[in-house]
Amino acid sequence: MAALHGPPDAGLLSKLQYSCPLCGTSCGTAVSLIEHINGSKHKKATAAAGSVEDSDIFAQLEACVQLEATHREQGKATKPTFQERIKAWKEWRATASPEEVKAHDEEKKRKKQGEGPAPAKKTKMANAEPYACQCCGLSMTPSTIFGHITGKKHVKKAKQFENGCWLCALVQCQDSHFQGKQHLKAIALLESCGVDVESAFAVYEQEAAAEVQTQQATMQPAWAPAIQPATMRTKEADDLICWSFRKGNCKLGQACKWQHC
Repeated sequence: MAALHGPPDAGLLSKLQYSCPLCGTSCGTAVSLIEHINGSKHKKATAAAGSVEDSDIFAQLEACVQLEATHREQGKATKPTFQERIKAWKEWRATASPEEVKAHDEEKKRKKQGEGPAPAKKTKMANAEPYACQCCGLSMTPSTIFGHITGKKHVKKAKQFENGCWLCALVQCQDSHFQGKQHLKAIALLESCGVDVESAFAVYEQEAAAEVQTQQATMQPAWAPAIQPATMRTKEADDLICWSFRKGNCKLGQACKWQHC
């Protein structure tokens, strides 16, 4: 406590140590020791030892609290602000020789290597949330958008918007829509995810054209006659056949009105 009566010195606070001999507890501030004395652990130890708490201990500790505050305020007053430290650094670097600056940078680098690499800083992405394809109703990461747009599943889904805009999920729209705020905002969102919009749309158009050609090749023209297997016969021809003759048990012979073939 005697050290606290000296001139204000913020560095003195880190050297303070208060102890409770009864519990073997050490505290760095007077407030911490007061809390310890008022705690259940200290009270149980006092009762177990059959001792009585010193009535002057709290008054002495309160005086220490006031003295600590004086040293602490002095430390706040003398501690330079961040702007002041930056200003002092710039002034020193402007007047220091190249050798001094190089030695300072090397020493700083050496300390960093000794303390280990600094933790990587989190970079804020332009579009941190997953991208949502309005056409397919799917969410995806920015790195998979290009592959999704040019994929066959997306191309098939986008067919329902052939008279509109699949990017904005509009089944029908006018040509002015593609110069409007809604469409341009959707384009900007793709670009903020790192998508090369021009290349993505070009590949999409190629895939869409290939899909149309495939469907046309497999689709049977409306004017083409229905082709039936050779083993099938028309219903009218089947109605004229004598099935009893086919089975070999027609008893009418020539008198049968159905065809024996």
